Amino acid sequence: MSDVISQQNTAQQSTAPQDDEIDLGRLFGLLIDHKYLIVGITVLFAAIGVVYAMLATPVYQGDALVQVEERSSINPLEDLDAMLGQGNESSASAEVQILQSRMVLGQVVDRIALDTSVTPVPCRW
Repeated sequence: MSDVISQQNTAQQSTAPQDDEIDLGRLFGLLIDHKYLIVGITVLFAAIGVVYAMLATPVYQGDALVQVEERSSINPLEDLDAMLGQGNESSASAEVQILQSRMVLGQVVDRIALDTSVTPVPCRW
């Protein structure tokens, strides 16, 4: 009896496909069979995206920072100024002024309420 069972197991194993190839025709067939489901999900999410784009409040934000660079000149005494610590004061003071002016501008915008809110007009098709 065990011989008959072992022969059936070996027969089943020999008839099973041994290749690991992907059947592209079967995959394309599955896509074609479920084409309405795929199109329906795509249309659903596209509609959700359009509704969100029309109803969401747009937020526009702009930032600017101006940095003044030091001019380079051919001056043999410039290296001497840098060694004495006098050459870095102008660039450091310029950067401090930039930071302070940005802080001051932010406070002015807050105090005068210069925050502009722009609302788009929806177009009617």
